[in-house]
Amino acid sequence: MALPGRVLYAVRHSFPFASNGYAVRTHGVARALVQSGCQVVVCTAPGLPWNQPGQGGRRWPNHYQIDGVRYVHTRFEEISGESADARQQRLEAAYAELIRIFKPAAVMAASNWANALPPARAARSAGLPFFYEVRGFWELTRLAAEPSWADSPEYRKAQVLEQGVARRAQRLFTLNRFMRDELVQRGVPAERIDLVPNGFDGWAPAPGGSDALRQRLGITARHVLGYIGSFNAYEGLEDCQFANWSPRSNPLKPPRTTSVC
Repeated sequence: MALPGRVLYAVRHSFPFASNGYAVRTHGVARALVQSGCQVVVCTAPGLPWNQPGQGGRRWPNHYQIDGVRYVHTRFEEISGESADARQQRLEAAYAELIRIFKPAAVMAASNWANALPPARAARSAGLPFFYEVRGFWELTRLAAEPSWADSPEYRKAQVLEQGVARRAQRLFTLNRFMRDELVQRGVPAERIDLVPNGFDGWAPAPGGSDALRQRLGITARHVLGYIGSFNAYEGLEDCQFANWSPRSNPLKPPRTTSVC
């Protein structure tokens, strides 16, 4: 029997094993749901963190409580030579077991389709509502870096599966109106889409004065540029150096070099 107000939130990355933007948004959304009166069980993709390099033999706990949010990590055996369909079926069974244990009243999953499809199918089998949080269109991100991928069967498959997950969700959440428009073009009724932009809940107190912080970090440059985000390859970041750049000389185009920031 489902427990009113309990949400099973299926995500790809999460605290405490990731601190990238995906994990930070996950925690922010989960905390907001908790503060609104929901019980949230965040389920990281089955297999994490044990299937990461060097982590297979570690005895990681499978449960964490952070800021009132419950994080659950489940083991998942990777089988060499297994077909994609068979793997999806085993992932669906893993989420069906999580639904049986935690008895949520609703299931929500975040991008992309590979993460969201197994819990979506498990939710449908259990007769539960399914909500999809679209954080990006991953197939378009890859296409921007690899234009030739547009001619591949894998690209078309990714499009179809992403569209299928979005259409089967009772409600969708996405970041901005442009992404909402894209979802509408993909056949999702606009009235089923809500915007939940990225945000923050306030700046942390600065550790001392700016001069003391500069000295502690060894910063001698007049102008300092801060970057908040991960350094994954898909971010499209380039190595750069701003030591000789002045905002007065060119505020919009700092020099591009091959040295490291």
